[in-house]
Amino acid sequence: MFLAAAQQGDLAGLEALLAHDVVLTGDGGGKVPALARSLRGRNRVARMLLTWMRVVARLPDSTLRPTEMNGGPGVMVLDGQQRLISVWSLEIAGGEIRSISSVVNPDKLAHLGVVGDFASLFGPHRPRPDTPIDPQPHTHNQGEHHDPGKNPEPRTHRARRARRGPATRRLGEARRDP
Repeated sequence: MFLAAAQQGDLAGLEALLAHDVVLTGDGGGKVPALARSLRGRNRVARMLLTWMRVVARLPDSTLRPTEMNGGPGVMVLDGQQRLISVWSLEIAGGEIRSISSVVNPDKLAHLGVVGDFASLFGPHRPRPDTPIDPQPHTHNQGEHHDPGKNPEPRTHRARRARRGPATRRLGEARRDP
């Protein structure tokens, strides 16, 4: 049912199989793109899985093969030449999928068979699929736009404190009357 819901793009059906606090982890081993942080929650995990399914569907002749991974259910993602791209290992408890571990690290996949070239299939610099694409890169926090000619000093803790001046106290600082 898991694989059918994922392949059909059935968000509600996929969410129904996932535990409320399901966790999705990724392991690229620093060699190929993977999740930077674990995702938590039924909706976030289901949406990411469907995003992955759309990406896999674009690969010519790719297949998803149900298999056993680490003593439990899993999925092998194969490219058109039947080379291994990824494995997903599912942990099930109480009739719900509690966690999904995705491994794309070629070193960890090698013992399972011939490994495909993940990075060449998906490209090395793909945007995160769960965020909108912004044509202007952001390198600072909270939407502040930095104009190098206007304020060349770095945004450090010390620099922020200096800009506040003597009249402003940080939370927790004692008031000192002269």
